[in-house]
Amino acid sequence: MGFGYAITGIGAGKAAGRPPLAWAGFFLVRVGAVVAMIPVSLGLASVLYTFYPPMVGNPFYYIGVVMVVVGSWIWSR
Repeated sequence: MGFGYAITGIGAGKAAGRPPLAWAGFFLVRVGAVVAMIPVSLGLASVLYTFYPPMVGNPFYYIGVVMVVVGSWIWSR
């Protein structure tokens, strides 16, 4: 996310984005990563980074992964 902001700022010649929205996306990614790591650490979600059926991982793993993906989309708005 930081690299994306740096490249956008260099390319456009000015600061990019909306800082409050960028921070919201950053914290959403951080929280989502923790939410996804807990089931993996407990051995409840030994799955690949995938959403293909059958979804056999712990629901908190998938919730965390969705939070990471959505948070990574937010920074680019």
